[in-house]
Amino acid sequence: MARIIFSIINLVAFAVLVVLNAGNVVAFNLFGWQLEAAPLIAIVIVSFTAGVLYSFLFYVMSYFAKGRRAKLVRTRDQLKQKEHELAGRDDAKAGDKPKRRWLRKSVPDKTDTAQSGLTES
Repeated sequence: MARIIFSIINLVAFAVLVVLNAGNVVAFNLFGWQLEAAPLIAIVIVSFTAGVLYSFLFYVMSYFAKGRRAKLVRTRDQLKQKEHELAGRDDAKAGDKPKRRWLRKSVPDKTDTAQSGLTES
């Protein structure tokens, strides 16, 4: 209800502004484009509308930028979580089976002279 009352008051104030300034004309120059007798209220309305549209565009762009940043943060957090899971899984595997390299049988390398001398004799 308060919004409706506020809107009505704004519309009445706007109507009064239009009626009182309808007769005022000014010279208008916008980047070389000139009007000799432009109604002042028209210039005010167009300027206000352009400012609102520019602000809205700025808001929309910042909204999408925040969304992209939030998505990047979520992706980074998911990657860190998966990295910790993988690190935990590797630690668990390493803890279950100790590496016993000294028990493995090695295959002699024919190109290595030190090993080939041991196997030939």
